[in-house]
Amino acid sequence: MPRKQSAILDYKLRIRESLRRRIEVAAKRRNVSLNFEMASRLERSFDQESQRSMDETAEHLKTVLERFAMAHHEANMLGDLVRATEALIETVQAGKDTTEAVARARQVIQMIDREATLGVRRMHTTGAMDGAGE
Repeated sequence: MPRKQSAILDYKLRIRESLRRRIEVAAKRRNVSLNFEMASRLERSFDQESQRSMDETAEHLKTVLERFAMAHHEANMLGDLVRATEALIETVQAGKDTTEAVARARQVIQMIDREATLGVRRMHTTGAMDGAGE
């Protein structure tokens, strides 16, 4: 029959004397029993492990969201270029003055070129060149 989760067990544990002394000092400092100090430290180690896992997941999620935002931004820029091009085509087909439509298309192209230049600067490298030439 399986034990209840609330059951308290007597468990023999082998540890070095130096570790037992450290636990004893910590238990006296907190004014708790040696057993309570050991059990508390074991439980905290599992909590810390869970916290590390959550921190790693949060960091991964942050990276994914940053990549998504960048892809979304790039898609918006391409959409701006498509709309500017469509406006230019409509203006030409209607036989109207193309000055404004051409200016808008050039503006979008310049924005994309600036973003591309900045994108290269934002790229991560191995760091092999960090500090070189300083």
